[in-house]
Amino acid sequence: MSFGEWLPDQADLGNGTTIAKNVLVSGFNPKTGAATYRQFLSFSNTISALADRVRGAMAVKATGGGTYVYAGTGTKLYEIGAGATSFTDRSGTTYNCAEDERWSFARYGDSVFAANIANAVQAKTIGAAANFADLAAAAPKARHLAVFNNFLMLANLVISSTDYPNNLRWSAIDAPDSYPTVGSDAAIAVQSDLRELPEGGAINGIVGSETGGTVVCETKIYRGSYVGAPLFFDFQPAEENRGSRYPGSIIGDGSLVFYLNADGFWMFDGLRSIPIGAKKVDRWFLADLDPVHVPRICAAIDPTNKVVMWAYPGSGNSGGNPTKIVVYHWDIGCWSYIETTLEWLLSGMSLGYTLDSLDSLGYTLDTLPYSLDSTVWQGGIRSLIGFDTSHRMGFFTGSALQATLTTGESQLSAGQRSLVTSVTPLVSSVGTSVSVTPITRARQQDATATGTSSTSNAVGECPMLSDSRFHRFQVDIVGGFGHAQGVDPTFTASGAY
Repeated sequence: MSFGEWLPDQADLGNGTTIAKNVLVSGFNPKTGAATYRQFLSFSNTISALADRVRGAMAVKATGGGTYVYAGTGTKLYEIGAGATSFTDRSGTTYNCAEDERWSFARYGDSVFAANIANAVQAKTIGAAANFADLAAAAPKARHLAVFNNFLMLANLVISSTDYPNNLRWSAIDAPDSYPTVGSDAAIAVQSDLRELPEGGAINGIVGSETGGTVVCETKIYRGSYVGAPLFFDFQPAEENRGSRYPGSIIGDGSLVFYLNADGFWMFDGLRSIPIGAKKVDRWFLADLDPVHVPRICAAIDPTNKVVMWAYPGSGNSGGNPTKIVVYHWDIGCWSYIETTLEWLLSGMSLGYTLDSLDSLGYTLDTLPYSLDSTVWQGGIRSLIGFDTSHRMGFFTGSALQATLTTGESQLSAGQRSLVTSVTPLVSSVGTSVSVTPITRARQQDATATGTSSTSNAVGECPMLSDSRFHRFQVDIVGGFGHAQGVDPTFTASGAY
C-alpha cells in the first residue's frame, strides 16, 4: 500500500493518505497516485527575545552583501544583521500597530520601508546605524507596500485622516522617497500619481514585479502594468468575482500570487486564478481555522523546497497564535501540514555567523546544535524564518518533528474481513523508531477503532493481530527519516463479516 496524496476533503475509503503531518512531499506520481514524504525539521530559536509580539518581518540582502532581518511589533521596529545575537531597536518613534493590524515591508535598492495604517511610512538605509524615519511628508499612510517596476507602490491609504482603502499611490520613478503633489507638473515629470480602483472593495495585498504587479482586493484582482506617460500604470481587472479578505494569506513568488479566498486557496498566474485546494484541503482548513483570529494568518515562500506555507491559528489555539502550517508544493500540486506553535512565519535568509559570534551565542565546537557547514550559519542562504511565542527568531533547523502518515482506508480482501498479522513500514533511514497502528471498522457507517501500536522489530516488521473489514494504517516516525513510501501488510481473508 503506497502512501498517496493527502486529501482530507475526500472520503477515507480509497483515499491516498488521510494524515500527512510534520512532513514535506518529496515525490508524486500522478499516473499511479503514489506519493513519497520526507521529514520536516523543528523550529530552533537562536536570537534573544523581542519585547512584544511580532506583527510583521522581512529579510533583505544589501547590495554590499550583508543580510539583515527587520521586524515590527506593536510599538517598535527592529533590525538584526550578521553575527548579532539580538535585535537593535531602530524605532524612530513609538508606533501604534494594533492587535489586528500588521507591518508591511518593502526593499528598494539599499533602503527598507515599513508601513502600518496608523503611522507614517518609515524608511531607513539597510544596515546603517540609524533609526527609521518618516518617509516624505507628502507620502500617505498605507497598509501595504511593494515595488512595482521602478516605483515604490503604497496601497490602502489614509490621506489627511481620511481612509481610501481602494487607492494606490506610487513614488517618483527610481525615487521611492519622493511624492510630489498629485497632478502637478513636478509629479507628471517624474511619473508619480494616485489611482482609485473603482470596484472590488479594499485592497488587501499587493505583489510587485519587474513589469508592474498584482493588486488583490476583497472581491477582485487587478493586473498592473507599467505603460509610461500619460497613465504610467494601467490596472485592468483579471478576476472579476474573486479576491481575498485575508491580507496575511497573500504572497507572491515571481509571476505567481497565492491567496486565500472565502472558499479556499487559489493561485493567480498573472492571467487567471487556479484553485489549488478545492476537493483537497479547503473544507478541512476552513473548518479548522479560528475565525476570531484570522488577522494572525501569515505566509511564506520556501524556494528551496518549492512550497508556499500558511501559518494559521487552528482550533484550540492559545491567544490566537498560529498552531499549524499548511504546506502547498506548487511544483507537484500536493499538500501536507505541520503542527507547531509560532507567532510569525516569513521567507528569509540566514544571517551568517563567524566563529567569534558563535562563541557569543554560548556554543562551543562540541555543543553546536548543527554542523559548521549548516546553512543556518551561512549568510544570505534562502531559509525559512519564524518567531516563536517568546518573540524569539529562529530557523527550522532543529531535530526532525515526529511525523505521522496514515494510509487511506482499504478493504484488503474484497468483500471479506482480513486478519492482519504484521505490517512492514516502507520508510528509509529511520533515526529512532517507526511504529504502525491499525485503524479499523466493520462497516462504513461505524466509528473507527484504533488498535495497539506496534514498533518495527529487527526484521523491519510491526507484528499485530487486527481483524476487520476495513483497514488503514497509521505510521509514526520518531527521530527523522529519509523517505516514507507506504506500508506492506501481511494478511489473510478471515470471513465475510
